[in-house]
Amino acid sequence: MSGFSGGARNNEDWLITKAIDLTGFDASTAAYFTFDSVKRYDGNDLEVLYATDYDGGNPTIDGTWTALSPALDNNTSSWDAWTNSGLLSLNNVGGAAVYVAFKYTSDTQSAATFEIDNVKLLVE
Repeated sequence: MSGFSGGARNNEDWLITKAIDLTGFDASTAAYFTFDSVKRYDGNDLEVLYATDYDGGNPTIDGTWTALSPALDNNTSSWDAWTNSGLLSLNNVGGAAVYVAFKYTSDTQSAATFEIDNVKLLVE
């Protein structure tokens, strides 16, 4: 994800997973989301959020999004500083479908570039 095109641009992009079906699990099931990220250039960090009431449409107005607190790469001068997010708890979402979103923003002053990889959901 990047907001740079001949210069930094005002930009907002959402990358949202397909519905992750946890309806077969009860609310006490331990569920975790994890991924790796790398960041280049100065700019806003990614926001990582989840919702159980989103079903498509405009994520800025559709769905109730809850923020997660991942560890993110902060070495903006290297493409080799892949950072694992840690285990991000999705506990208490068993019994529902859950969507996880990566929200990217940039402005005319700075536009970081992010890559993400190794996206996983772990259920215990």
